[in-house]
Amino acid sequence: MSDTNVKPTDSVLMNYFKGLSAYIPNYQRSYEWGNDQIDEFMEDLFAETERDKESKYFFGPVVTTNDNEAHKQIIDGQQRLTTSVMLFAVIRNLLTKYGSGSEDARNIRSVIDTELIGGMDEYHKLTIIQTGDIKEDFEREIQQFNSEQVDNRLIIKKGRGAKGMGKVNKVHRAYNELLSKTQEYLGREEAVSDNERVKALKKLFETFVDHFFVVEIWAPDRADAFQIFQTINARGLDLSAADLIKSDFFGNSGRHHLEIEELWGRVQTTLGDLDMSEFIRYVWNFGYNFSQKRNLYKSLSKKIRDPDLILEFMKLLAKLAKPYAEMNNDPDANFLNADEDGKQALQIIHELNILGFKIYAPIYLSMVAKDYTTTEILAVLETVRSILARNKILGNSTNKLERLFAQVGHDLYTSFEKNADSITSIIKKVQVREPKDMLVRTALKEYDFSTDLRTARFILRTIENNKPAEKNLSNNLDVNVEHILPKNPRPTDLKAWGFTQEQHDDNLWRLGNLTLWYGPKNSAAGNTSFNEKKKNYKDSDVRLTRELVNYPEWTVKTIEDRTNRLTNEFLGIISN
Repeated sequence: MSDTNVKPTDSVLMNYFKGLSAYIPNYQRSYEWGNDQIDEFMEDLFAETERDKESKYFFGPVVTTNDNEAHKQIIDGQQRLTTSVMLFAVIRNLLTKYGSGSEDARNIRSVIDTELIGGMDEYHKLTIIQTGDIKEDFEREIQQFNSEQVDNRLIIKKGRGAKGMGKVNKVHRAYNELLSKTQEYLGREEAVSDNERVKALKKLFETFVDHFFVVEIWAPDRADAFQIFQTINARGLDLSAADLIKSDFFGNSGRHHLEIEELWGRVQTTLGDLDMSEFIRYVWNFGYNFSQKRNLYKSLSKKIRDPDLILEFMKLLAKLAKPYAEMNNDPDANFLNADEDGKQALQIIHELNILGFKIYAPIYLSMVAKDYTTTEILAVLETVRSILARNKILGNSTNKLERLFAQVGHDLYTSFEKNADSITSIIKKVQVREPKDMLVRTALKEYDFSTDLRTARFILRTIENNKPAEKNLSNNLDVNVEHILPKNPRPTDLKAWGFTQEQHDDNLWRLGNLTLWYGPKNSAAGNTSFNEKKKNYKDSDVRLTRELVNYPEWTVKTIEDRTNRLTNEFLGIISN
């Protein structure tokens, strides 16, 4: 690949989208941004609205090629560009609602429709052309203006209607979150009249298209473009925040240089393969100021430059390295395993890790730093578990919770008092953000676990572990999810079970039809009758599975009743 064949250019989004006609090849992964990524993006955009006109925000690289075709192909950057089109649509739709008599609203809508989204008439082609499963829906629901849409949320298909709609649902959820965050911004701006809302939307729009910029790297063919993409995304090429912080600390360590270097080496050895930048960020977030990972070095380097402050921070990192390693399943750390409350706290930590949560870390680490007892740590973690599990089931973003947990960690760390009243106060502060039982119960009644086995295991394991059993199910890999009504029955099997195909599809992935099974494979009973399955279930090590032998038959009502019972039991446990 010759350097002269590659053309890098940087453009603010207004200039980049004007005249753009590019498509997302169908070999690319589909749209994947969830609420967390959307919220982080929008918070960055809101922050940028407060900066001066000369400020610029790097939105990331875009790798493209033509590969002998008329349209550009997007090789890297499709998540950001697709999100941009959705935000353009949100702003256009809200301007339609609030700006019927506003010239500013009409002008911005015209720019969006003709130049930034495009495709509204034969003279304006779509700037971003989707392919595959989302193409038709994306054009109809987002790119084309629909006067009935305006500020309505897009429909998320559920149950049988969700079959084959997973990729479309992701797009709809992202659009809905963009709409919610934009409406939240109007509230932040205290825009209560239509005229004020138009002004706020104009400010948001101009910030996005004039401040945000991308660097496009164009290559003449697909092979070159993929090489560039792989180079940009290769692990280990860029200096991490930890690398930069280490350089700063060593360079400014002064008379403490030997001790600081020894402490850094000790922390690094303890953490092993764990991400040191992430560890430092969690400690920074409870001890100083909240920071996203990408801003960590910038935030930290401004405040910790004095040798004494560097040494103090390094001592804190050294104290917390083992607890953090244990939090990340290091079997040699043995920090919490000293007593029964500590073991229960560690169990909760493992459960939260399995669900993919780490945002509780500032709370846990701050309590360790201030030498709270394992009983106090357990009490707070039980509340954290309840909030995170409920939000997971409801599909809520956790970005705001991450900030809340960092603030709670800061309060615990800086508090002059350590007593039962202070712990109770902290728990109440966190519980304000806890979704109510009614919402969770409603969600679990129809929850489709087919794409979320981790949550199914978590719920069933939590119920199982609440009572003494032959085995503890703390390890997610020890146990599999078993369908009681079989997953792929033959028509004759289905008839023997007494279910229609529709009833089977509607109930297969409901909580009441699921149990736990030890070993690498599910029950050997397979598609046999319920009575045959019970012969296997009666000897199970899992209490929940053994209890199935008490059911005389397996029907739609049985599944509904068991769903309600398991839901109530689960909510009772995590509410303790």
